[in-house]
Amino acid sequence: MTSAAGYVGDELERIFFFFCVCCFVSAFRVLQAETLLLPFIHLKKKLNGPT
Repeated sequence: MTSAAGYVGDELERIFFFFCVCCFVSAFRVLQAETLLLPFIHLKKKLNGPT
């Protein structure tokens, strides 16, 4: 049988870990989205060109 304090500690650790994973994933997605969009942005600038 685990103590209440130990249980709360485990829960906080789990929540903190989940939070870190979420932050990492969202940051990675933002970076990935930017790198995926860069060629399109350059292409759009080329297509618009000097008008």
